[in-house]
Amino acid sequence: MDDHLIRFFNSKKKLRQGEGAFGAFVKLGNTANAEKRWRDASQYYSKALELHPADVAIRVQLGHALKEQELLDQAEQAYRQATLDDPMDADAYLHLGHVLKMQKSTTRAMAAYRTAARLGSAGPVGRDARHELSASGFRTSVPLNIDTSDLQGSKHSELASAVQGYRWAKALAILETSDATSPDIVMIKAQIYQILQRYDEAVSLYTDLAVRDAGGPASKALRSLHIEMGQGDKVIEALARDLENSITQAKPFDMQVELVNEMLSIEGLARVFDAGNTLFAATNGSKGAASRTAVDVKRQRASLHLPGNVAAKLRDEFIERSAGLAEAGEHPQAQLLNDEAQALMSVK
Repeated sequence: MDDHLIRFFNSKKKLRQGEGAFGAFVKLGNTANAEKRWRDASQYYSKALELHPADVAIRVQLGHALKEQELLDQAEQAYRQATLDDPMDADAYLHLGHVLKMQKSTTRAMAAYRTAARLGSAGPVGRDARHELSASGFRTSVPLNIDTSDLQGSKHSELASAVQGYRWAKALAILETSDATSPDIVMIKAQIYQILQRYDEAVSLYTDLAVRDAGGPASKALRSLHIEMGQGDKVIEALARDLENSITQAKPFDMQVELVNEMLSIEGLARVFDAGNTLFAATNGSKGAASRTAVDVKRQRASLHLPGNVAAKLRDEFIERSAGLAEAGEHPQAQLLNDEAQALMSVK
């Protein structure tokens, strides 16, 4: 035992091993850390961990002290052990990423940063991890902003505290034993499932919510999750479903235009046309008019960028459909399609 420890325990003669010893070692380690006595700090933290080996926060502090001594292999071991002791600790993954990057282990560093970004969500640890990924040229995930504004009051205070502290296992345990079924609570549960990579359960909850509110936050979250999972086809399916639901629910025209724009940004014109055809077949009367306009106006705007053979095919489709709409008495839509057909005449 070094001189610092001997002096400390001599001044605390009544202190018995195991009774406050952990806290004493931590305090000494923190003091040495603040004074940049990294070797002493690492020794004190190691002593503390002998008493409480699963204390993740102190394990991370040990990693810091070792890293400052340029003992990178040992620092990596400390951070990695912290991630094993608590697989949901974003901070441990962030610092594991840092030390791996210092060792030029880029692939493993980016994997650690991705986990830190997911678990850290929109908090400071998540932001730092996404910054590291972006700075290295890697795509970053969209952080999940979990809204706890409706969790005020004693009824949900424990859940709000767990979410705000990024204690996902605790938050999920509360939710899974709760009988609360409000959309806000279900949304939070789905988001936590996503953070914990329980994707099937997240998709199920998002889908149920999206049916109730087409184009709402759950719809966007579901599409984001499919993108995160690399499921482009399912993103388009979700968008088409949202368009159809938006008609049934008489959602604003601007929302439908936004959905069509999103389809264009992901898959291009062909998928928008397919979705449009589905809409025309599935809808009728005044409820269908706004959605058809949303799709058709987008086609008109996009027509200037179409190859000639595609433009010709669409022109014929528009003329045929225009005649059908006119017969059904939907003259504004028939005129719109005729206008689009005329615009396509100029495409060579």
